Amino acid sequence: MSIQESSVIIRSDHVLSTEIDDEVVLMHTKNGQYYGLDAISGYIWQKLEAPILVSDLFSQLIQEYQGEEERIRLDSLRLLDKMLTSKLIEIKD
Repeated sequence: MSIQESSVIIRSDHVLSTEIDDEVVLMHTKNGQYYGLDAISGYIWQKLEAPILVSDLFSQLIQEYQGEEERIRLDSLRLLDKMLTSKLIEIKD
């Protein structure tokens, strides 16, 4: 399953997170993997605390970072797909 702009996504219950300096560190409790997120990825992680429509997330990112809209969408979608593959996030039904 892949993420679409019409998908609703949320953090997985099996992931713990903490902030260390300017980085967010994640640990998947089922597979023991650790992940480091930079400032923008950390901002996205913060927004995933509650279920969010991907298109709404993109709108918030575009407003916050005021970059090229298509670039923000593509980069964010790529990150979200990696998070989904790593089971850090889930698509809600």
